[in-house]
Amino acid sequence: MSEVLADHPVVQYPSVTSMEFKRDRTPSGRPVPKGPSGNTFSEPVWLPSNTTTRVREFVRVATDANAR
Repeated sequence: MSEVLADHPVVQYPSVTSMEFKRDRTPSGRPVPKGPSGNTFSEPVWLPSNTTTRVREFVRVATDANAR
């Protein structure tokens, strides 16, 4: 599952997060592209471009991925 991270930009944790927690590569070594970042977790998650339709699609995809 973590290999999928290399296919999409990933929200970056705030700089106060420990380096051990952050990953810039998948287990096989593929680079993980950096997405938006902020000072708190909610800053990059709730972007102005996040419409209701886009958020619902994200939730649907996340739910489908967890069903596997």
